[in-house]
Amino acid sequence: MNETEKIKKALDDLCNEIAPSKVILDINKYQTSHANKILKEYGRFVSQFELYYDLIVEIFHAINYIDKAEWPKHRSAQFLLFVHNLKSLYSSFERLIHGFYEDSIILARPVYEAFIKSVYITCDPTDPYAVVAGLKGNMQKKFNLSHFLKDDLKLEWHDYRLFSAWAHANQYSVLKEAADIQQQGQKEAITLKFQFDKKLFELGVNHINYLLLVNLKAITVLFATSSNHVLKQEMIDKAKKLIDLYERGIALHPKDYWPKIAKDTKDIFEMVVETESGKNCLDVWKRIRNL
Repeated sequence: MNETEKIKKALDDLCNEIAPSKVILDINKYQTSHANKILKEYGRFVSQFELYYDLIVEIFHAINYIDKAEWPKHRSAQFLLFVHNLKSLYSSFERLIHGFYEDSIILARPVYEAFIKSVYITCDPTDPYAVVAGLKGNMQKKFNLSHFLKDDLKLEWHDYRLFSAWAHANQYSVLKEAADIQQQGQKEAITLKFQFDKKLFELGVNHINYLLLVNLKAITVLFATSSNHVLKQEMIDKAKKLIDLYERGIALHPKDYWPKIAKDTKDIFEMVVETESGKNCLDVWKRIRNL
């Protein structure tokens, strides 16, 4: 028996000793019980995600078959950005309903970035794939998401900082528990924990719903420029109806933040429409926002 076979045998023997893993079985049980709880208590969110996501995927597929003669050269980069982040959007939803809140937020980040990068490409379409790759474009300016939002658009959005705090070694959760221990002392073991957290779950719901909205708005503003027997007009009309329902609903949100974000987003897409017609992005933005 050579060394490779000895290592394989040793590992196989150890695996056989633990199988089936109690930890893995417990996690699987938690995921099932959490998903059942969500279906019972937040079933409307699950159903509405399915409604929105199904239409988004269907329309993006159908866009392949429309006449793109009117598309500017940079539109393909924007299309790829949205389509290649649809998996992450679904994964964010799937992790959320199974109780992995931090992972859900982390997976929402690339979808959010795709949206902001697409807006930036409209503002500076000179080298769209440089923007996608995070390189300097023809204007010799490297895209920076936080600077674009904060400095160019003057938006007070804390979502990206929140995404980053989780994406970077779960910094948010680490610091939160450290602060709790410092203030209250250590009351229980520091270990792997799975438990329902209403605040984190509903935070994930808000972010996923928002990302569904920007996908639908991008479809109607940028990509669904015509209709045919594949991309039917009734599909586009349905997308517009769902956008209207979301925007009317978010205006009633009990916290001021999300209605403000929805208003900001309407302004962003208004800027996109005017900029795509040949106007200067930041000049349009200043007028829309009275800056």
